[in-house]
Parts: sequence; C-alpha cells; structure tokens
Amino acid sequence: MEQIKNIRDCLYNDEVQILFRDVVGYPSPEKISLVIKTYTFSKKYFIFGYFNPNLQGFIGGLIKRNYIIINHIVVNKNKRKKGVGKKLIKFVFCNFGKTFVYAETDTDSIGFYKKLGFKCMKYKAKFANRYKCIKLNYKFKR
Repeated sequence: MEQIKNIRDCLYNDEVQILFRDVVGYPSPEKISLVIKTYTFSKKYFIFGYFNPNLQGFIGGLIKRNYIIINHIVVNKNKRKKGVGKKLIKFVFCNFGKTFVYAETDTDSIGFYKKLGFKCMKYKAKFANRYKCIKLNYKFKR
C-alpha cells in the first residue's frame, strides 16, 4: 500500500542509512550522522518517506516563513523513473501551504526538476556547476 509518512523517528534504520549514502556528498558515517541530527533536533526541518510497501525514497528539508527548501530527496535506485520523487515533491507542496519550493542540485538531477516545472539557474560552486531551482505553484506537468 502506497503511503508517505514522517520518518524522523527511524532515521538510524538501515534502509534509511543506505538512501542517505546516495544523497549526502562524500558520505562518511560521521557526515551522515550530522545530517540526521539536523532532522531530529529541530522542528523547522521535515523528513518524509515514501513506502510501497517498503521505504522507496524520502524528501527532507527546511520550512521557512513563505517557502520550503529541499535539502535532500532520494529514491531507491531500482524505483527511479516511476514517479516516486514527483509524489514526494507534490506531498511537500500540498501539506505545507507555502508559496514556493526551492532546491539546489547538480547536473545529474537537473532534468528531474525541470520535468516537474522548476525554473533552474546555473551557478559556479566550489568544485562543479550547481543549479538553483524554484517552483512557484503545486501544478505539475504530466
């Protein structure tokens, strides 16, 4: 059964840890632990998992006054290109009632955001090109 639910209380589970390795840059156990602490110690941060029936992906970010910042979004490698990421972003739009959603990403993921109607601008980061992506409403392309 398809379900999106808060996973704040199970961030140290193995299946969550495996997904964090795919979404945290240079993922050492110490770095992943620091990221997890961010989600567990502040109510300003959210993290929701998509289950069908097992965890297939998650989205985590920061709730600001008028908008949401997506810090992490990841889908299990064998479940990609099946709409899981789109469902997670739609969930954030529909459940937080903010004006827009903002994310930063790399070249590998830019197509995902553009396909969902995000406007993306390239900028030069310390080691590679990055993109700032913004979506102003919850309507999605098919």
